[in-house]
Amino acid sequence: MQPSQLYFNLVCLVCDRRMRVQIMLLGKEITCGHCTAVTVARDDADRPARGLPHSKTVNQVPLR
Repeated sequence: MQPSQLYFNLVCLVCDRRMRVQIMLLGKEITCGHCTAVTVARDDADRPARGLPHSKTVNQVPLR
């Protein structure tokens, strides 16, 4: 299989639509076909989960 035939799925951070992106575009700017948002094609494992802080620490509230 040629690298241009290999794809991965990426979710647009603006409109939450799934995009099918060629592997050879990893690290390059891509445009969402739905909302035209521009983002860098990265593997989702490299991104923090939505709604969580970027650091691994979470504010803890003491229980009473």
